[in-house]
Amino acid sequence: MAFSKWMLIIAAAIIGLGFLISMLILRRNQTAVSEKIYKINPSAIPTEGKQIPVLRTYSGLKRLAPVTFIENKLSPRLVFFENHFDYQVLRRRSVTYDKVEAVHSYTSTYYNKLRFDFMHSGVFLMIVFANQETLFSVVDFLVKKGIHAQTGN
Repeated sequence: MAFSKWMLIIAAAIIGLGFLISMLILRRNQTAVSEKIYKINPSAIPTEGKQIPVLRTYSGLKRLAPVTFIENKLSPRLVFFENHFDYQVLRRRSVTYDKVEAVHSYTSTYYNKLRFDFMHSGVFLMIVFANQETLFSVVDFLVKKGIHAQTGN
C-alpha cells in the first residue's frame, strides 16, 4: 500500500513538471511570434534572410487539403530570401519562388493561415501567423515576387 502511494506521488510530480516545462516553452514561443511585421521589401532582404514570426507550420497531402498530418508548434520557421524561402515542419526545406503552384490565404477572428501548394509535389505547407498584419505583409511580399494569393474562409 505504501509503495502505491509513492508511485502516485512520483507520477503526479512528473506530470506536473512536464506541464510546467511545456507551458514555459509555449509562453516563450508566444512572445516571439507576437511581433507584427509590416511591409517586407523584396529588394532589401539581407543575405541571411528575413525571419517571419510563425505560430505553427503544418503539412499534408495536397489532394486532402486542408487535412494535415504533420504539425510543428515548438520550432516553426519561415525565412524569406531573395530567390527562395526556407520553412520547417519536421525538417528544414528550401523552395524557390517559381516552384510555388498556388497560395491560399485564410483569415478569421481565430486564425490567420497561408497555404502553399508546390509544383511537382503531392504535399502542401500551411503556416499560421499570430496576427493579420504579418499575414498581409507576407501576401504582399509574395505578390511582389509574382505569386498571387487566393483568399478564402
